[in-house]
Amino acid sequence: MEDLSLLGRDGRQLVTSSGVRHFNDESNPHYRDLAAFEFTKPCQEYPDLKERFFDFREVPPAALNTDIICAVVAGFPSKD
Repeated sequence: MEDLSLLGRDGRQLVTSSGVRHFNDESNPHYRDLAAFEFTKPCQEYPDLKERFFDFREVPPAALNTDIICAVVAGFPSKD
């Protein structure tokens, strides 16, 4: 996960995330079911990266998981 980065639009910059949060499976420490990477600070420095992210301006209201009607997830499958 330390190697995750975004390539700038012009292909000249490689920007790494400034943090990560993920779910740990105690029975398999190499398994990652869901990981969220922090790119707020890099996007402030390289504004062209902002077009790759949703613009969240407010913290969503607290809701029970039975009240959530959808979720947006992006990524790619791998053998790992």
